[in-house]
Amino acid sequence: MQRSPLIESSTLTPCVENQSPVTRANAKAGTYIIDNSESLGIIKQNLGFGFVVDWFSSEFTYNWERDDQIIAGLAIAPQHLVEKFLEDNHPQLCTRCLKVVDREYTCDKCPPMQCTQQTQDVHCPSCESPLIKLDDGCGVCGWTPENFLEETEPQPEAVQKPKGRQRKGCLYRYIENKKLKNGTIASYPRVIGDRNPDNPTHWRWGFNWEEKVDGEWKGRSIGSVPLGAIALIQSMQNEGVSLEEIIGFIRRAKLKNKFSEEKCDAINRA
Repeated sequence: MQRSPLIESSTLTPCVENQSPVTRANAKAGTYIIDNSESLGIIKQNLGFGFVVDWFSSEFTYNWERDDQIIAGLAIAPQHLVEKFLEDNHPQLCTRCLKVVDREYTCDKCPPMQCTQQTQDVHCPSCESPLIKLDDGCGVCGWTPENFLEETEPQPEAVQKPKGRQRKGCLYRYIENKKLKNGTIASYPRVIGDRNPDNPTHWRWGFNWEEKVDGEWKGRSIGSVPLGAIALIQSMQNEGVSLEEIIGFIRRAKLKNKFSEEKCDAINRA
């Protein structure tokens, strides 16, 4: 990793000046920050003596003692900048078939066969049970026949929602174990020393929720949620964002992360 870049001027921009400064207490992994030019970065790791920031073009290590003046020019990123960045960098998906579409592309333009095709060889990353067909209800995207009917042919009984158990979701952390060629079991993500329960980078992340299928509540789950999306998902939950919106955001974040990995692999092979 490279050392942090030098900042020519210590004058704070209005955006940085009005935000909370980066401190030892709030410099946690997964936190988005900005510099004097209002460039957005994310803290990847807190090293104790400093912290590592991914500026999405390069990584830099900041030392609390050595780089105190530079750190003074950093601040916690405002929520609207984080949301805009994530929105601009994640492709839009059709909510029925999950195919990448243009911003103005709506589900009404999606051919029915694409939205009701059988999902093959897909299992819940939490319970390993096979997912059911999209036309019976999909635990991956959250779409159900009831939702589809409400959008196309409103039903009188759908106007008043019965009281009772509500759909809800939550983030969970887990460790991924893989068997190596020599027979040993390796746990991911790899960490040096003890695994810290308060360090998001020390864990794999998933999101589970409940939905009603044929009158029964079923558990659904999405695994391998990108680390950079965890903070915003928690913020969305605190602000009462609907479960469907959160699930849709996670799907877009996973797809964006997959595109980035494929791009890096292509560059490495070139």
